[in-house]
Amino acid sequence: MNRSAHSLPCCFRWILNAVNRGKNRNAVMGDMNEFYDEVYRSSGRWAALAWCVKQLLKSVPRFIITTLYWRWIMFKNALKLAWRHVKRHKGYAFINVLGLALSIVCCTLMLLWVVDELSYDRFYPDADRIFRVCFHSFRNNLLRGAMACPPMAPTLVREFPEVIAATRVWKVGYPVLRYEDKIFSEERWFEADSSFFEVLRVPFIAGDPKTALYEPNTVVITQSMATKYFGDEDPMGKILSDGWRDVAVTGVIEDVPHNSHFHFDFIVSGLGTRRGNEPTWISNNYYTYFQLREGIDWRAFEEKLREVEKKYIGPQILEMFGATYEQMEAAGAKYFHFLQPLTSIRLHSDLEHELEPNGDILYVYIFSIAAFGILLLAVINFINLSTARSSLRAREVGIRKTVGSTRSALIRQFLTESILYTVVSASIAVLLVELIKPAYNQFTGKVLAIPYLSNPLTIPVIIGFVLIVGSLAGIYPAFFLASFKPVIVLKDSRVRMSSGSWMRNGLVIFQFTVAVILISGAFVVQRQLNFIQAQKFEQRDDRIVVIHKTDDLGRQNDVFKQEILENPAVFYASNSSEIVGGQFGDDFYMIPDAPQSDRHSSHHTFVDADYASVYNLDLIAGSFIPEQWPDDRRQWGVVLNESAVERLKLEHPVGSLLESRRGVHPVYGVVKDFHYRSVHHPISALVINVLGKQAWGGREFSVRIAPYDVNGTLTFLEKTWKKYTDNQAFEYEFFDSYYDRMYRSEIRTGKVFFVFSLFALFIAGLGLFGLSSFIVEKRTKEIGIRKVVGASSVGIVLRFVKDLTRYVVLANLIAWPAAYFLLNRWLADFAYRVSIGAGLLVCSGLIAFLIAVATVSIQCVRATRLNTVDTLRYE
Repeated sequence: MNRSAHSLPCCFRWILNAVNRGKNRNAVMGDMNEFYDEVYRSSGRWAALAWCVKQLLKSVPRFIITTLYWRWIMFKNALKLAWRHVKRHKGYAFINVLGLALSIVCCTLMLLWVVDELSYDRFYPDADRIFRVCFHSFRNNLLRGAMACPPMAPTLVREFPEVIAATRVWKVGYPVLRYEDKIFSEERWFEADSSFFEVLRVPFIAGDPKTALYEPNTVVITQSMATKYFGDEDPMGKILSDGWRDVAVTGVIEDVPHNSHFHFDFIVSGLGTRRGNEPTWISNNYYTYFQLREGIDWRAFEEKLREVEKKYIGPQILEMFGATYEQMEAAGAKYFHFLQPLTSIRLHSDLEHELEPNGDILYVYIFSIAAFGILLLAVINFINLSTARSSLRAREVGIRKTVGSTRSALIRQFLTESILYTVVSASIAVLLVELIKPAYNQFTGKVLAIPYLSNPLTIPVIIGFVLIVGSLAGIYPAFFLASFKPVIVLKDSRVRMSSGSWMRNGLVIFQFTVAVILISGAFVVQRQLNFIQAQKFEQRDDRIVVIHKTDDLGRQNDVFKQEILENPAVFYASNSSEIVGGQFGDDFYMIPDAPQSDRHSSHHTFVDADYASVYNLDLIAGSFIPEQWPDDRRQWGVVLNESAVERLKLEHPVGSLLESRRGVHPVYGVVKDFHYRSVHHPISALVINVLGKQAWGGREFSVRIAPYDVNGTLTFLEKTWKKYTDNQAFEYEFFDSYYDRMYRSEIRTGKVFFVFSLFALFIAGLGLFGLSSFIVEKRTKEIGIRKVVGASSVGIVLRFVKDLTRYVVLANLIAWPAAYFLLNRWLADFAYRVSIGAGLLVCSGLIAFLIAVATVSIQCVRATRLNTVDTLRYE
């Protein structure tokens, strides 16, 4: 039986063709076909097929090796050609590599910041099922707080089977702890329910998380605190004293990671036994967290919670306001609790009484867009230079196609060149990132690092990133160059010079658009930050020193105040519960005998009579000091700001009476509205409770000192402080530094954005520099001819600039509305903000235009200074 060669199975013939690359394939196929026929005739079809399978199994290793070998040969040749091209055009290679390297550095650093922001609180097990309960009080524009009422946590566990566990946290204060001869003042000291570590689970180094807080007067500390107080000793069972009570260490945990919205060093038991048992549902003092069971829709649970809490809130509202819950709600006075997912607190929460300052999801969006925008600028530079220089490679493409190179081979070659540029740029970028990272971390206040080895996905992601960027940068130039027709380009390599210009022009316009948006953003961010700084209080020629934790003075507050005032360098001193910019409390205030429904919720603070003198508050009526102080210190008067007078509808506020849960208070005076909180929040009603002329035990002392001999005055204050506190640490800061902390996030973010904007402008200018240098180089003979016929250097430069102007104008028309929209969205987070005027946008466009003109003019001037004879002979 004679069988033809195609009678072999298709898969077998394909493997044979691949394996026998470079050999006489027809002869090989003939021999194999004879073997197949012989087996087929002697043993049948199945035996022949088995013989094919056996031959295939033998051929697979050879096939794989052969394929890899030829692929390596092709890649090596492409790499060699790419390297030769780079060496021949070092200037353009330098521009591409520098631009890509800088853009990768900027992109990497900005994305590290973004990833860190998105990682907050995700280290907790089951973080996606942990929630915080917050409250929405009667006035929509005033009180939305991060706390909940005392009965909330027990009610969640008791009445909702969906809840696994719930816990409350209370900010105790800033105690001074003692162990033997060690005395330290601590900031991160909290009380919590015994169920704390059932909800917010952290790794325990010593102790049992289930029982560590079960007994009263026990404390769990972090590893760093254990080392700080006990060194190499076993901390378990050791006793710490805060001056009021002794607590025993029953557990040691790992330090809370930096990417947490809530940092603690000490968690003390006793919240459920000593406090937190109040039955009131309309007083919110505790941070409440709970964990839901798996599969529960938290939004549906939130609605269920609101329905259940009405039965508890309703009677208390009726008692306090004389109206039912439904009547209050119908009048627009809503009171309810709502939930926040733990992982969204950092970026989506800006409530009253946050545990720590949070971030903003808008910054994440801005930095993400800016990171990829900067990277895209470098990619555009590569595309522009590659397509602009296409005429120089047209003859090369024509010759290679003539000698048999295929279009796909040319595309692979050009893509290899692009990836080579990216690999070199990425290698340089990684080194730069590691060099810059320490300074960047200090600049941003973060702890950022690339987990090269700790995360198995890091290296694959970097490799994928390089391949994607290299392919993105080279894909269009590769297809563009590979499309040249040999007949045309070998006849005249310049015929394709104008081809692809629309793409280059569009990309240049895009670069200018991005540049104008970034310049506008940098201007607006700096103006807003300057505006924030301008909201500081008038400090004349002296300074305010804030001494913290003065409640530790106890009954000696007044003696301390009187003694420091004897120093002529101390002008005024005031004791208060909070200082400007701190966490102000809130309460309900009303005119006596008015209907209960006329109660108004206002912020309040407790101060002595010298508070206005220290902070230069502008009194527009009355005084902080009455004609006669009350005999009973449990009675006191109040000073209102303008917003409080307006809210309470007081026609003649000075001398009128105001009622709160603490009693009835005469109004001493009215102060002009001032920013007692961040400018993120509007100025609202503030009641300043003036407790008397003497210091009364508040936790902050504000001291206005003379501007001369500041160090000597501070030494005096410290000496006097230690005299009355048994050598306790003297903790102070200047008020302007304290005030700046409210805006630390905005200031840092603004500076980072400004620096990266400069990098983006440099990268865009670098690409324009390379493109303009090439264009000027190609028009060198034209410049020489124009000089011969009498054109001046200025005229030649203006002609080139004229071509560029239309791109800049079009880019500005696109960039201005985009910048206005984006920047207005950012400014919306501030209750008080600067305006975005047309002049600012025009100025941004003018700066971008000047950068472009300077870049092009430099190249033109260099060309016009060449010898005319040389330019006319230029080819």
